[in-house]
Amino acid sequence: MFSVYAISNVGMTPIYGVAVDRGYAIHVTLFSAIGFSITFAALYFPKLYPDDLENLWFLAICFFIAGFFAAGAFVPAYLIYEKIAEVNGFENTAQKKLMVATWSNNSAAIGAFIGSVALGGPIFENVGFNTTCLIISISMISCIVLSLGSVQSMDLFAKMYYVEDDDTDDDGQENLSDSESSTYDNIN
Repeated sequence: MFSVYAISNVGMTPIYGVAVDRGYAIHVTLFSAIGFSITFAALYFPKLYPDDLENLWFLAICFFIAGFFAAGAFVPAYLIYEKIAEVNGFENTAQKKLMVATWSNNSAAIGAFIGSVALGGPIFENVGFNTTCLIISISMISCIVLSLGSVQSMDLFAKMYYVEDDDTDDDGQENLSDSESSTYDNIN
């Protein structure tokens, strides 16, 4: 099953990347989150219709669609975190990048912990795969609804782009000051 998920995930990543490059980061995130939560809700259907839907093909199709939507969660995340930091007054580029990297790593770690401790443990063991997927879907929809107010208040529905700093030239190479350049030349 994971292969089906991974194939669609890898295939969609560049497409979502193009959309993010064109300024649609928040739109990609919301589209993929809503699609992913609907797909996980569909994984509850075999419990309702076990004779018709409890088969490998249904699961493969759902996991393929889930991989399609999951790719859109990771591609724009870093850019959105940067814009949230900017809205909240962080101007120092190095400080902002460090904070965003910390947010990203912490959210992944917290999600893995909660998923394995809460969903993977007591909930999954007591209610089964299908109901756990429904719980995940309801949790995601709840988080999406709660976050829409914040996204609107920070004006993140507008197009957003990565912006190069003044410390880089057109090739993306860091410009060194004269003293840094001479020190760098002495080392080499």
